[in-house]
Amino acid sequence: MGILTAIEERSRLENPKVPISSSEVLRVLGDPLGTQAGVAVSHGRALGLTAFWAGVRMITQTIAGLPCEVYERTGTSNRLATEQPAYKLLYTRPNPFMTPYTWKEMRAAHCLTWGNSYAEIERDGAGRPVNLWPLLPDRTGVEVVRKGTFNLAAGTPSGQLGPDYEKVYWTHINGTRVFLPADRVLHVPGLGYDGLRGYNVVRIHRESLGLSVAANEYGASFFGNSGRPSGYLEHPGKPEPDERAQFRDEWNQMHSGLTKAQRTAVLWGGMKWHQVSVPPEDAQFLETRGMQIEEVARILNINPILLQQTTKQTSWGTGVSKFLVAYGKFTIVPWLERDEDVFNWELFREIDRGRFYAKYNVSALLRGDAETQAKVLEIKRRNGVINADEWRALEEENPLPDGQGKVYLVPLNMAPIDQMIERPTEKLPDPQRSTERRSLAMRGRLRDAHRGLIQDAAGRCVGAEVKALKKALKNIFGKRGDPDVELNRWIDEFYPRHQQYVYKTM
Repeated sequence: MGILTAIEERSRLENPKVPISSSEVLRVLGDPLGTQAGVAVSHGRALGLTAFWAGVRMITQTIAGLPCEVYERTGTSNRLATEQPAYKLLYTRPNPFMTPYTWKEMRAAHCLTWGNSYAEIERDGAGRPVNLWPLLPDRTGVEVVRKGTFNLAAGTPSGQLGPDYEKVYWTHINGTRVFLPADRVLHVPGLGYDGLRGYNVVRIHRESLGLSVAANEYGASFFGNSGRPSGYLEHPGKPEPDERAQFRDEWNQMHSGLTKAQRTAVLWGGMKWHQVSVPPEDAQFLETRGMQIEEVARILNINPILLQQTTKQTSWGTGVSKFLVAYGKFTIVPWLERDEDVFNWELFREIDRGRFYAKYNVSALLRGDAETQAKVLEIKRRNGVINADEWRALEEENPLPDGQGKVYLVPLNMAPIDQMIERPTEKLPDPQRSTERRSLAMRGRLRDAHRGLIQDAAGRCVGAEVKALKKALKNIFGKRGDPDVELNRWIDEFYPRHQQYVYKTM
């Protein structure tokens, strides 16, 4: 039944053949299908649920707060590619009107509610992206069509892939449908069914969300009309209908509403008050509200504690650090990987793909508490995995002066296994030979452990001497006078000071 037919068959508002809650009417009016709970759930209504709003806000703000940077693979290491246009879009400014935080937050919200996020890629003459313009997910879609045509009405089966087909995007702008080729759209789909688009999250979970909306409306009605007595009045006589109606109106006027609750009631004419307990369905209202929070938590894959559900303990560990690490791994990282896969393909030209890549910096999100993190870094520092400058960089501190933080340390009681092989010694008595072996092994370990330190220190000493000597020779031969005398004077002054520098450095 179409919308026009449905409207035509409505004879009058009273007793209509087609109710206004018909699925066809709701669909045309922009509302999704109704629910068994008797309410229709739109995206606005879903976000009106405090639990759903809190979950979407928590995830989107976490993603928006993580910097997304562009790196270049340079063989043995990677470097930050700030000159790449994609770096400007993801880290500095996606378009002249939006900050990276706002753009990422909005994109994540579209994925969490509509199941898809779309953005138009504006490119320059060389094919490089220069702006990312968001597209509304309720007005944008994707189809598979035959190559060379944007005619979506040709009857091409959606999802049919092959060499003769291509993806085409469409969006409505000022009431006009506009078609966009795939290379001009940055599309991040959520969980889907055909590899092209993600499920509409609110629509697919409308029954669960509808139950929450219905419970909210019931609660508002229940508390908004708290004049409903928790008992009843007994009259000894038989008042007339007009008297009963008058008394009911006066009672509601005096006691209806939260601001008038708990007022003292004055009874007359022999009336008596009988206390009545709260019905079981009302007593279970708060329990139902708690279950709604858990339902929303399952939909968004988020722990109920992040939705301010504190009545139950978390099963992710007792420490806050473990809880946050689990939140990062199981809730945030999957969304980040979806973004990175799309960014790395759509925001780089074919010649740049594989060489440059976009990456979210999740180090702060996946770290534990400060004490645990410090212990981990200490272990890495002691075993030569990182140096002092790398440790300081994690805390956004400057490197140590004169290259002191570039030295890697290793324990003295560790050595390569080949150095532990027994070395030939003189024919000595067994105790002396054993002592000699241990001494050789210890000296070898000390030598290997300090080789890097000594080489670094010696290099700095020689470098300082060469630099000072070059400067002195330039000054000596640039002056009038005997160069030999001036050079001897410089040697007498420099080397006593340099001796102290060598001592301190070594």
